[in-house]
Amino acid sequence: MSLSWYSFLGLGVRFVLAGFLYLPACQNDLVVSEIRFEGLDVTKTYVVTRELYHKVTMNLSCEQLIKEKRSLESLDVFAKVDVEALTNLDSVTLVYKFIELPSYLIIPSIKQTDQFGWMLGPGFVAFNLFGEDLRTEAFCRSSLDLEAQQYLLSISSPWLANYPIDYGFDFIRGLSQDNQRGYFDNSYRTSFYAYFPVEEIVEVYGDIGFAGIEVQDSVLKKDPLFFNTFEGWDYSDWLGGGLRLDGRNSKMYTSQGYMLEFGMKQFGFMGGNYSGREYSSEISLWNDWGWFQLHAMNFLRLREGRFSGTESYVLGGANSVRFIHPNEGVIAKSEVLNNLELERVLLHKRPTSFFDVAGYLGLSVVVGGEYVFYEGFSNSAWVTRKGGYVGLHVWLPGIEKFRLELGTEWSKVDMVFSLGMFQKRQTQRWRTR
Repeated sequence: MSLSWYSFLGLGVRFVLAGFLYLPACQNDLVVSEIRFEGLDVTKTYVVTRELYHKVTMNLSCEQLIKEKRSLESLDVFAKVDVEALTNLDSVTLVYKFIELPSYLIIPSIKQTDQFGWMLGPGFVAFNLFGEDLRTEAFCRSSLDLEAQQYLLSISSPWLANYPIDYGFDFIRGLSQDNQRGYFDNSYRTSFYAYFPVEEIVEVYGDIGFAGIEVQDSVLKKDPLFFNTFEGWDYSDWLGGGLRLDGRNSKMYTSQGYMLEFGMKQFGFMGGNYSGREYSSEISLWNDWGWFQLHAMNFLRLREGRFSGTESYVLGGANSVRFIHPNEGVIAKSEVLNNLELERVLLHKRPTSFFDVAGYLGLSVVVGGEYVFYEGFSNSAWVTRKGGYVGLHVWLPGIEKFRLELGTEWSKVDMVFSLGMFQKRQTQRWRTR
């Protein structure tokens, strides 16, 4: 009997599904007599224990055991996490087994930017610096025409010392020829954010940052839409905060739940050149239908006042709207982005190795629709556009989710190819010029 290639693929997917969802038989209310860890070569033990609900002498909760597994996977320092519950009469021993990701990876850094098209270069990712679950990333990218360079340093962790405070620091350095507004800019941007837990699903957050840009070789003497002056440095600072309700079943591999976030930023609080105000909200819903996963998302950013050119956003590409080409030069002051996406998982995230280096791999196909509203800088009229897309998403260590997508506007057939890293709900919120 001969088997076609898709029969082998189906068998492989079923095997992976079984391995991914497997959790040994669990019996509630047994007393936990011992907790053991296997495979922690680099990771400090307390990085794991602070994620656990169970302690020795507690009664076993199968529901909490599943939550623990998801929390440990979301740290993104392990290629695989397994949990075994070994019963002995009326007690149980919990054994947590790990395959660690490498301490660091050198990866290609590929990005499709809002203004400069493809940017390529090397990237360095330390998943678990000093075994403390401290993620450090450094990227160096250049556009294909060498007219734009970008350097990025990022440090983040879900814990600050012994407190569950999710925080991150970013520094971005840019040198680029802005063909849309006709000047060469030399810019810096740095920011710090932190999320503080209040209740099980409730967090408050703060965000502070500074951005500066020096304009050179301008073909315009003055652009009142973006800059106060072309003499010297133009800079902007901001202070923000907000509230987040996080009901996701997993922070990284979400398939069920919701997330609501509402915030405000005040620009110019340190005496910068601008005194605008920004209001934002994000509403994301996930539902797992077994055969498909549904993700609905609404992102709103409303601005009043004047803003620096460092805060202008170009709509288009994988970071914002898939059916708008970045070359259109659609610059938005305020925006409302709506997205409905169906995802079919072909290969659930599973441990694998790349040239004997531990990693993971996952694969899914998506189809979605987008309905967007935006207000331009040059006038207060709101524009409405809608379109759809199909795509292939690959889970890989270091870049999280690698997204290849092809979109078109409903009113015309104009296929736009885009490539992005990380999840769109992150990139549309934190994208820079």
